[in-house]
Amino acid sequence: MTGNRDQDMKRSGRSLFANMVILAAGMAALACAGPPSSATPWPEKHTTVAAPEEKGLSTLPAPTGTSAPDTGDTVTAQVRAETTRYPTPSAANTPEVGATVLPDIPATAAAQEEKKPATLPAPTGTGAPDTGNNVTAKARAETTRNPMPPAANTPEIEPTVTPDIPATATAREEKELTTRPAPTATIIPVRPELYLLADTPEHMAYVSWLWESVTGGEGQEFTGFKELATEFTIHNNVSLRGDNGLYLMLADGSINGQGYYFGLQTEVHAPEPPFRRGKGLIFSRWGTRDLANARYSDEDGWTESSGHEGDFIGIRRSYEWGAGDYRVTLAPDGEPDEDGVWMSLRITDLQTDVTTWVGSLEFPADDGHATISPHSYSTIEIYGSKIIPVEIPQWHVSINRPEGDGIRATSGRTGYSPFYGQITNNEANYNDETQQIHLRVGGDISRDTRGETISFEDPEGGSG
Repeated sequence: MTGNRDQDMKRSGRSLFANMVILAAGMAALACAGPPSSATPWPEKHTTVAAPEEKGLSTLPAPTGTSAPDTGDTVTAQVRAETTRYPTPSAANTPEVGATVLPDIPATAAAQEEKKPATLPAPTGTGAPDTGNNVTAKARAETTRNPMPPAANTPEIEPTVTPDIPATATAREEKELTTRPAPTATIIPVRPELYLLADTPEHMAYVSWLWESVTGGEGQEFTGFKELATEFTIHNNVSLRGDNGLYLMLADGSINGQGYYFGLQTEVHAPEPPFRRGKGLIFSRWGTRDLANARYSDEDGWTESSGHEGDFIGIRRSYEWGAGDYRVTLAPDGEPDEDGVWMSLRITDLQTDVTTWVGSLEFPADDGHATISPHSYSTIEIYGSKIIPVEIPQWHVSINRPEGDGIRATSGRTGYSPFYGQITNNEANYNDETQQIHLRVGGDISRDTRGETISFEDPEGGSG
């Protein structure tokens, strides 16, 4: 009996000792962790928590580089469960417990978060506190209980590069230096007038032809002629977009006092669709709107009667002209009748020697005759809407001295842009060797010759 009593007393002592150990561990955990948060509720009974925590402790992997065998000591599963739930904050006394909780945070993320305070650069002008070794055990415990987000979800902060600003710059200047865009180069054209909108129509370059020193024979003053012929060369083909066009006006004069002109256009207008019919020739006279005074080609010709430039009638014919040599003649078509004289316009392609009749207009007769005045005018005109001069394509045309009844003009007068004076990319000059006036317009053509009066070498004329 005495032996049994002694054994019972020993077992009671061991139970009392175990209970004291449990109580001491719980008191220490409460003193360090503080009051429980809503996220970590206190267990109502140790018996209800011990089994899950024991299971969780048994399934957690051992920290890297260590083993966690069961040593078989006298601490019960309940003590291990309580120790796991409320670990002692001292990392030095309980390294295994701290390592057991850390698996909730990836090992690499935990190391990166621990390292960040020590590796971020210190702000300019301030001292960076040494956080590497002065983090207290309580701070590490808080980090364990409320871990930072994984580094993969946290964007990296790019360092801000501040430009060097002079010390004397004010706050406003400092802002301008950091926000003002870099200046861009401004190209100022050498000839700015070429980029300004110009009015039309304009006779960009012209020449006035005169037969002023020619006599009519037997001492009579020369007053005119019956036929006019002009040869010319188109040095390059040309075309325009939009509603603008170029008009090579080969002759502008009068017949028995009624004005006329003729020439080639890049875009010939028609009163009926299609209104724009491309390249062709035109021949017009003023003083009437009666189309009974016009004859035209049924193949590809038409007439026009209008009053937008004064009352006039005209004939038009499509003609695909291009670079090459041509001759245009204006001459009577048959004998005069009681109503007047019919004057016909024809063009000859000197390369092919093919002559095309453009059409005929009737002029009033003077004593049964039609007399062409001994002066004429040639020009390159730009027509249509306003245009930027530099957008006019370059065009080069040379005109021989026109012949009236086989007599060449005795003098000429060149000039530029008489209507508005806004277009300056033009040039008119006379070549003594070829006996031609050269007209150049458009693009970046420069005006090297001033308008001048030219007396030709053979004032008595002659067709040669």
